[in-house]
Amino acid sequence: MIYIDSSSTNIVIPCNITKGTIQYTLVLKNGITNTEYEYDVTDTMASSLYYLFPITLDIENGEYNYSLYAEDNELVATGLLQFGKIEEPTVEKKYYTRQRTIKIYNR
Repeated sequence: MIYIDSSSTNIVIPCNITKGTIQYTLVLKNGITNTEYEYDVTDTMASSLYYLFPITLDIENGEYNYSLYAEDNELVATGLLQFGKIEEPTVEKKYYTRQRTIKIYNR
């Protein structure tokens, strides 16, 4: 899983196959809303272990499925990308005071 936020200027994606080109298409699909974002990106990493794309994303916070395609539409990488921090909703606890009456009966 890749973690980035709005201040990130690069995306680093693990490379599992031999690199053949430097031009790629990055597709991000939101896991909840199914909104797709497509970016044309250029790999600037000299290492064959990772792709490095200098890009700043302006998307909503959430979890995305990413797909990376080479120039010939060959799928070269997939995975999960977490953009921003997902805020957990705060739950306000309410406490109620109730009065109890205990009655004891003699036999």
